[in-house]
Amino acid sequence: MKKLIFFVLLLISIAGRSSAQGPIVLTDYRPLAEFGTDTLAYVQNNWGIHSKSTQRYHGKTFGDFFNDYELPIIDIDFQMDSDNSRLVYVGFYFRSLEHIKRHSLYLGDYCVGVQIKWPEWGGEDPAPTYTELAPIFNGKDPQNQSFPWREEYRELMKDWLIQDVLYQGKWW
Repeated sequence: MKKLIFFVLLLISIAGRSSAQGPIVLTDYRPLAEFGTDTLAYVQNNWGIHSKSTQRYHGKTFGDFFNDYELPIIDIDFQMDSDNSRLVYVGFYFRSLEHIKRHSLYLGDYCVGVQIKWPEWGGEDPAPTYTELAPIFNGKDPQNQSFPWREEYRELMKDWLIQDVLYQGKWW
């Protein structure tokens, strides 16, 4: 009987804590200057799980994302669909992958991911194909490689449509 009472009190305590936190409030975009040198707080606020990034960027272009994104892009990586024909996702790293790996840091802390909007998800133009991206890949398999950022990629990507933008980090 004591165990049952203890268990019920424990459940009530847990329920009370979760309701005391209140509903999740989505955050609006805030410029980097408001975060000082805390780049992780900047990306968490603007593209994290509790940000309004899904509503803000859905159906917009990569150019719109680039207009807001204030951190340097050091490296990028790509995810293609299962047959390697169309681009699904681009990850933008604001620390070099070499630095991240050398210091055994969590990759997700330093990457903001952008999911491509395919026509079947309401996109007007087809997602970029492997052939169109071949100059970036330079003969490498994009699924297993990262690539150094080059400013001309901004021009290449500016009109691609966005399905979603998300920073995962450790707070996921």
